Amino acid sequence: MFIIFDLDDTLVDTSTYTTPAKLREVWEALARLGEVSGDEAEFRSLLALHATSASSRETWRRFCSMHRIGESCVQKGIEMIYGPLSPAIPVKPVPGALQILPELVQEHVLAVVSVGEEGQQKSKLEKAGIDSSLFYKILCVEEGRKKPAYETLIQEKDVNVQEVIVCGDRVLTDLVPAKELGCTTLHMRRGRGANNQTVYLPYIDFILTELAGLESVLATIRNRRQQ
Repeated sequence: MFIIFDLDDTLVDTSTYTTPAKLREVWEALARLGEVSGDEAEFRSLLALHATSASSRETWRRFCSMHRIGESCVQKGIEMIYGPLSPAIPVKPVPGALQILPELVQEHVLAVVSVGEEGQQKSKLEKAGIDSSLFYKILCVEEGRKKPAYETLIQEKDVNVQEVIVCGDRVLTDLVPAKELGCTTLHMRRGRGANNQTVYLPYIDFILTELAGLESVLATIRNRRQQ
């Protein structure tokens, strides 16, 4: 099988550790510049928005709108959020990632397609202790550009879409384009993916809460094909 993973909240536990720390770093930097108040209650409102937003970009825009912060600060914040990760920013793998990925690569081809700046995304893999050599390719794309990336990988490997599994947490961004191509889709129901509603169920073939459950999914797929 050809297994294509999302990165954030699929392989790296971004929502729990990395994003809150990055948001605090950005908020404190802008507070020093006088762009935001620096009041802790203000930061708590930022974290509350983070819990219900589809992306860090959306989080920051909603926060700035709520507090009537100007567009220049909006742009500064976004640039900093998606800028390089400082050594102080924690990055941890999702539970089971370090164990299951080396096992999967023995029988399957693995790849990553992630929304984000390439340097930051690859830095997350490294800081999380995930060996990038396990993956055939790591593609970093802009929001809304995952479908062409999936098509590129499928064409390069010359593999039937029935042999392709796409695993991600955000259904609309990660799985809908994969399902439109005919791939099998696995929803990682964690991080931002925990907010997805049942309206997306037609685009989901399997649901996982832990990456270790992927082995069971692969076994189910094999059994179905043998019947």
